[in-house]
Amino acid sequence: MKKVIIALVLVAALVGVLAFGLTACDKSQAGFTPVDAQADIFNELNSKTADVGILDYTMAKYLISQQTTLTQNIAIIDSIEFEEEQYGVAFRKGSTGLADRINKILNEQKDTGVKAIAEKYGLENNVLSLAYTAPGSTDDTDWNYIVSKGTFIIGYTLNPPMAIKNSDGSLSGFDIELPTQVVNWLNEKYGTSIEIKFQLINWDNKEIELESKNIDCIWNGMTITPEREAAMTISIPYLLNKQVAITLKSNVEQFNTLEKLKSARIVAEKGSAGEEIAQSIFA
Repeated sequence: MKKVIIALVLVAALVGVLAFGLTACDKSQAGFTPVDAQADIFNELNSKTADVGILDYTMAKYLISQQTTLTQNIAIIDSIEFEEEQYGVAFRKGSTGLADRINKILNEQKDTGVKAIAEKYGLENNVLSLAYTAPGSTDDTDWNYIVSKGTFIIGYTLNPPMAIKNSDGSLSGFDIELPTQVVNWLNEKYGTSIEIKFQLINWDNKEIELESKNIDCIWNGMTITPEREAAMTISIPYLLNKQVAITLKSNVEQFNTLEKLKSARIVAEKGSAGEEIAQSIFA
């Protein structure tokens, strides 16, 4: 069943991606080209409009393990290692009261509830067990806003195993199940009646969606960076990740060092940590 689900996720992006690949990526020279979603990277590699993709290890590992038509010929280039990253949840700048409540829940449940959900997606070893110290004072403006309207809107992209669209149209994945459970825990702890909703977004526009209140948080395998911490209020880290380079199995030896990547046509998702690494390779 999982293979069918993943195939649907990737095939859903295929038509638009192939059209994109024939224009933006159909070139012989090395360089970086952004794509709209991480799943698009697999289509670019299979259609040979790109040589190497850079994306989240969590996603690459999960999709390749499913051995679907679009992933069975893809491999992680193990000889290339990038720095480890930490995932966090992003709220509007100054939403310290909302962040504090969710931080407390994540800290309380990290070794039980959080890890139990992570085990379903092979991520139990990625769960972080960091201590949390509550701030002396918080701003409850956003928390009161969410309680008042009765909904908590999560911005997400399809990013297996963080967010998966199933064949019946429902959603699953670690960053679907975890926030759903966190909202249940919040309602139990604070006596609220908040409902969770998931809003599909363009990852490159995530900050705009958050600030305009189209969503209330970004919870979708988002890497914590100093720039994001300056622009938004970020939760404590809850999951460990890193970026990896992937390519066709037949091309691993051709692109197995950072120096060799300079001769590759590289793709990564717009606005992602992978994009930053890809751009740095050609800087």
